Amino acid sequence: MKYSRLVRWVLSIVAAPLLLWSGYWAAAAYAFEQGAHLAVREARKSGVSARFQEVSVRGYPTQFEMGVSDISVGVENTLTWETQKAVLHTASFKPNEISLNLSETHQINGSFGATTIVTKQAKLSVLFRPSWLIPLGKIALQAEDMAIDHADGFKANLGSIFAIVTSYADPNEAYNLAAELENISLGNLWPHLPPAYQSVQAFRLNSDVLFDAAWDRTAMSRGLPALQKIVLNEIRFDFGDANISATGQLTHEPSFGPTGQINLSVQGWQSLFELAKSLGYVAPNLEDMFFTLLTDLTAQTGSSDTITLPLTLQNGRVSYGALTFGTLPKGR
Repeated sequence: MKYSRLVRWVLSIVAAPLLLWSGYWAAAAYAFEQGAHLAVREARKSGVSARFQEVSVRGYPTQFEMGVSDISVGVENTLTWETQKAVLHTASFKPNEISLNLSETHQINGSFGATTIVTKQAKLSVLFRPSWLIPLGKIALQAEDMAIDHADGFKANLGSIFAIVTSYADPNEAYNLAAELENISLGNLWPHLPPAYQSVQAFRLNSDVLFDAAWDRTAMSRGLPALQKIVLNEIRFDFGDANISATGQLTHEPSFGPTGQINLSVQGWQSLFELAKSLGYVAPNLEDMFFTLLTDLTAQTGSSDTITLPLTLQNGRVSYGALTFGTLPKGR
């Protein structure tokens, strides 16, 4: 009799944590499923069209793996993203660290037309800081072998991409954005250019961005944070024999778009000038005049190989002094 009681007591001690853990896992799995439905409802309240066909959670007991099928998210007459499947994964003991497998075909539709993106490996990793507001701590995107196909016939390929957004502790509305793209093939965008100008070996970006509010769980109810300021610490990429870089600071006005100044530098500008001449963009009788003007600009940098242009962005226009290069689209 005593032996039987002892066995029951031992079994109770062993079973208690298992039952508690099973209850936690079942409750959390249910919360994940309901969270997906809640996200769709809140997105619709904010004017975002969102839907999915099916959601399921598995992975007991050590992880949560939530599969979502037939996803569509977009803003009417602006931009829509669709994909057949996405798989969310997180460990049971670290629910604030989430990874999302996006190795599927993605369809993006907008005013620019329809674009199909196919990637063999794509993963989005998200880290939320442990706080009641669940603020975004870090989000990173890694992808390889990406193929881009636009409905108008434009095709491009990307060897790899790594982009990461990291939050600042103060102010918590500020974030650092860094990105590296390698082996970018522009395909038939400029088929008339020499092969050296149809690809970019490396593109790097580092910038700080400021919003009017932090990206946390309250964004679901009050609306997405609005962009206020961008500090371009560095943009750098190669184009043929030239190396192009830029720094600057911009504020964002919903009515007029980005406003501020960008300092654009071109190292090895002579190769681009020769390219422009060979393509007929520079009239033969104006070659000497343009070459002299460009040479004079190098005096500002102290290097005969580098030109720096302070570009002004204002009222939707990009200009250098009295010369206007073009206009920018308006955005939120």
